[in-house]
Amino acid sequence: MTVNVLIVGERWCDAAPGGSLSNLNHNIIGSLETTGLASISTLFLNETVAAGHPVDQAILDAVAASPPDLLYLTPLPGHPINPKPKTLQLVRMKYGVPVCAMYWDSALPGQVKFADQFGDAVDFNIAIDCYTVYPQVSTRPDAYLPLWTPQDPRVFYRDDTPRDIGLSFIGSTARYADREGALAGLAQAGIAVTKSGGQREQRLSIEDYAAMLRRSKVTLNFSKVFAPEVPSHQFKGRVLESMLCGALLLEPNNLQTQRWFTAGVEYDTFGTMEELVEKATFYLENEQERLAMTQRAAAKAETALSAHAFWTAVFARANLAGFTDSTEASP
Repeated sequence: MTVNVLIVGERWCDAAPGGSLSNLNHNIIGSLETTGLASISTLFLNETVAAGHPVDQAILDAVAASPPDLLYLTPLPGHPINPKPKTLQLVRMKYGVPVCAMYWDSALPGQVKFADQFGDAVDFNIAIDCYTVYPQVSTRPDAYLPLWTPQDPRVFYRDDTPRDIGLSFIGSTARYADREGALAGLAQAGIAVTKSGGQREQRLSIEDYAAMLRRSKVTLNFSKVFAPEVPSHQFKGRVLESMLCGALLLEPNNLQTQRWFTAGVEYDTFGTMEELVEKATFYLENEQERLAMTQRAAAKAETALSAHAFWTAVFARANLAGFTDSTEASP
């Protein structure tokens, strides 16, 4: 079964031309390409605006020229390049095309409230990072499909690369006191951490990022939202990225990752600095336990939380013929 999908979003990170490519390119377009489930057309909002074309008319023209089976939108809350809700309503009502909107940061109440502004203009929203905020904040919680960040298996995979990095952290530390504190505590305990910046700090390419994970025995993830007033955690894309690359994941204890994985079985958690030091030391010194955990994690990430499972769930929610959701992800 092959469907036609029009993906509408940003080509560049933060919609800034000339910067890093946005995650839309590998997480959404790339992951869908690998499934063989769809033919894909794209409309990049920031490029459309830069070319002097009205976004809303460009969307209507694309749909009219070749009506897709699904319009998949990744809005940027607060950004002027987003289409108007009435445009999405017209896509649905005039052309009969279902529309879904995916949000990168649904752990932020402000983004959930922004999603509600689209109201009935979309058939459903997709939450890939947090499953406890929208039920409390949204006026339309039943319109959410809770999933995960789909990964491109051509980028994130295991191989026989020597794991010459003990403990790694790949991401931003600027403005993140919890991350800086944890890295300082590990250094004080004599545990070396190989650090590299992420998408915005050092513009590490996605291929180089994945290669570093394949070299890591253990990698750190910090799930706390960057917003002091928001106590939420997120199911970060780094969780699946690490597992697919065979690195053992250590992150703070949180409910979001626990929706999909079991702590102590497929990954491990810490609550205090002492616990982080203890567990990092244990997994670095006990290869058999580490390898067994990474095998279990990879097996689940490659099947139950694969790109194929993600897109099958999306197409099923859009009521496209021939697709059934087996993720048990319904609200």
